[in-house]
Amino acid sequence: MPQARIRRAYEDYVPTATEANAASMFRGKVQQYAARHLQRGRVLQTTMEVVAADIAHRWRPKTQEDKCRAARNFQAFLTAVGMAAAVFPANEVTPDKTKEQRGREEDLLTAFAMHRAFLGQGLGGIATMVSHVRTWYEHTYDEPLGTVGWAAKMSPTSKYIKSMQIYYPIKDNECKKRAPLTQEQTRLMVKTARQRTSPDVGVAILVAFVGLFRMGELTATDQPYNPVEDMAESDLRFIPSFWTAHSVVVEMGRSKADQDGKRAKLRPRVLPVDDDDMSPGGALRMMIAERHGLRKGTTPMRSTAPLFQDGRGGQLKQSAVLTYMRTTLEKHGGKSKAEAMMYGTHSCRIGGATRLFELGATADVMKNMGGWSSEAWKGYVRMQQAQLMTFARRMCRA
Repeated sequence: MPQARIRRAYEDYVPTATEANAASMFRGKVQQYAARHLQRGRVLQTTMEVVAADIAHRWRPKTQEDKCRAARNFQAFLTAVGMAAAVFPANEVTPDKTKEQRGREEDLLTAFAMHRAFLGQGLGGIATMVSHVRTWYEHTYDEPLGTVGWAAKMSPTSKYIKSMQIYYPIKDNECKKRAPLTQEQTRLMVKTARQRTSPDVGVAILVAFVGLFRMGELTATDQPYNPVEDMAESDLRFIPSFWTAHSVVVEMGRSKADQDGKRAKLRPRVLPVDDDDMSPGGALRMMIAERHGLRKGTTPMRSTAPLFQDGRGGQLKQSAVLTYMRTTLEKHGGKSKAEAMMYGTHSCRIGGATRLFELGATADVMKNMGGWSSEAWKGYVRMQQAQLMTFARRMCRA
């Protein structure tokens, strides 16, 4: 990730030994290593550079790569239309953000979006790329790019991307709509996993279905396990206690839509703990009790071990969950190989959202349970023709 440009330049100042010692007193003693650091004369400039470099750590490595790639594509487009200097001056000092300049930047973002559509990119991918460019620019230059909108008023570029759906009905290959997992299929996943003595994969699917989690939030992708960012046993809090719980609070870390994890900490997911086989909290409690051989009444230690584990005690891989889902649907779920391929790990979140909507959940309930801050939840609800016919009949009877 490129370091942010330091617009505040500081001249080197070398303090005297007396000044350096006075500034390096701690508990009545002069800390010599700190005094020597001050006498190098570049403390302020070095501090700004370190801070600028470390800010990018709030993003996962893959997210950093995606943002850099989007920024490089945007810069290449600007160079091709002769407008690179209007956004990225050679002296690396951002232009004054006048109303005219913001409008110019927004026009260039819109033209970039149209160019990506000409290339054949889907509208979802274009919107994501534009978002990456904006956040990369703001991190790099400490200034917003273009006329940024908000929930009640979209930016001109966002409006244009939405209107392009009429003229460029292009779908991303990687964003094909997955088939929603049904409640019965989820029950099959849980039952089959227990019979195979690998309950973790079934519980992960159940938790993702009922809690509307992304599977990547629960399991490992391609990064080493990190108990701070990934789901650990210690992220569960049973209320009021492990064996008498009626609910379990799931403290989430970073996610796709919440890179620093702040929103998730303010709004953790709460799951019910019941005795039936479709209770995610009950399944979590049983999984941990069996894993540690806990007798009833014994409180488990808060562990930083992965919440969902493979057979070797490592974090369960998202790819392993995907393989298990498709294999189970093909062998036990009555699906052909081609039909099973229509399901992915995101089918759990899609199926859960669809089921929740069928039960009459309002938009506010959908957003809160799924962690959506926009109307994106609507894209997850897959109503079948038979279900739509049921609503039509209700209207006729009314």
